[in-house]
Amino acid sequence: MIQLNVNGKLHLADVAADTPLLWVLRDTLGLTGTKYGCGQSLCGACVVHVDGKSAKACTLLAYTGIGAGQLECLVDKSTFKQGWYFPGNHLPIRSPDWLLEVQPEYTLILPWNFADEIIAQQAEYRRRGGKFIIPVPEPIVV
Repeated sequence: MIQLNVNGKLHLADVAADTPLLWVLRDTLGLTGTKYGCGQSLCGACVVHVDGKSAKACTLLAYTGIGAGQLECLVDKSTFKQGWYFPGNHLPIRSPDWLLEVQPEYTLILPWNFADEIIAQQAEYRRRGGKFIIPVPEPIVV
């Protein structure tokens, strides 16, 4: 059983951990306003707003073709996303604690509009030698 807060309302769903969020919203919770778009991140249906800011991971991954062959997982501090799989490529979504447990040499920041905030939150990861790749507007390593 999982809990989701959608637009300020708490929902419970009894679903498998690898169920795409779209199907949970539409099929389990009956929130049919959520639509499946083009499946290629061209139409904008997969853009998610978190605290009023657009998170663009889906678009970047779809455009570049980056997936499970290049990335082990995605990291997100939202406990509502952790334990789920990212749509399209089914990469697992883990807690930021994973960065310190595994200490990968490089971490790609997909939501580049949150880069400063993410880097500040992960000071210990950087202190231990971890580096971030910010892909947009020009790729840089910090």
